Amino acid sequence: MISPRTQRKRLLALADQLEAGSDLTPEQRAYLLACFRAMGHGEDGNSAMGLSYTPGRSKSDEERRENLRLIFSWIMTAMNPDPEYGLGYSLTEAIDKAYELSQQAGTPFTPMERDSIASAWDKDKYKYLKSLEFRSSDLHSPMAYETPPET
Repeated sequence: MISPRTQRKRLLALADQLEAGSDLTPEQRAYLLACFRAMGHGEDGNSAMGLSYTPGRSKSDEERRENLRLIFSWIMTAMNPDPEYGLGYSLTEAIDKAYELSQQAGTPFTPMERDSIASAWDKDKYKYLKSLEFRSSDLHSPMAYETPPET
């Protein structure tokens, strides 16, 4: 399921693609067709386009998950024992340093408490956020969405 925030990024990328005169992919065409049909049959546009928050979800929840994705990626990199790619930190050291970085201006992190980072790290519901790398199309990606290149 795509979050409304991720969907907004995708729609902006699609607008850029259309403005540039690029062709739609078959998947994009099928998606827009389904959305327009749903709206034509009376479904709310925000709902049809995937822009509505479902119960239990909010913009602040999405922003928190994007921040956790960044922090978790940093933690995993910091724990890499290879000095060329990581710092060889233990989990505790990596969480401590991630907390410190989150409190500093000019970092990509939004401030979080150390206990909140550690607690989120241990929760299964955030397991999918633990990745060394991420793409703009990933759920809760902090990156601006880019239209995939044509193949």
